[in-house]
Amino acid sequence: MESKSHNYKNNVISLRKEGKTYNEIGTILNVQIPKSTLSCWCKSIKLTEEQKERIGQIIKKNTEKSREAALIANRAKRKKYLKFSYIY
Repeated sequence: MESKSHNYKNNVISLRKEGKTYNEIGTILNVQIPKSTLSCWCKSIKLTEEQKERIGQIIKKNTEKSREAALIANRAKRKKYLKFSYIY
């Protein structure tokens, strides 16, 4: 009988060979697997240039969204701080 983690490992490897990101793999399998584990399982997989490009674009898009969210949060903190400091 195969273990659950061995089943996940086989699924992870096949999805990574299709060029899926680690986040996409977790979403598809509906399970949280640490990225370090995914990286270890997938370290021997060679991605095509198209797959690397797609993953790079996804990372870039997510980074931009994170920066925008951080900018909004930092502006709100700064505004709150300045409002508070003018009171005293």
